[in-house]
Amino acid sequence: MGSLLSGKVAVITGSSRGLGLSMAQRFAREGAAVVISSRRQQASQQAAENLSRQGYSAAACACDVADPQQVEALADYAVRTFGRLD
Repeated sequence: MGSLLSGKVAVITGSSRGLGLSMAQRFAREGAAVVISSRRQQASQQAAENLSRQGYSAAACACDVADPQQVEALADYAVRTFGRLD
């Protein structure tokens, strides 16, 4: 486990699978708390739970980035959950 991003909080959109999930996994390995986000809450939740089971700090929040209100809610969720957003 690295420390490059230790103490940081990252929101990664499109991160329930594929490249986004790979990015979230890497951020987590480097020490960041990550908010997994995609349009589907169930997929986001599953990805976050998988990271949490591996000992990483992760949470999930559904968000359609085409909707500014949902993007704002995503940022608010990250701050409420982890106390900040970097």
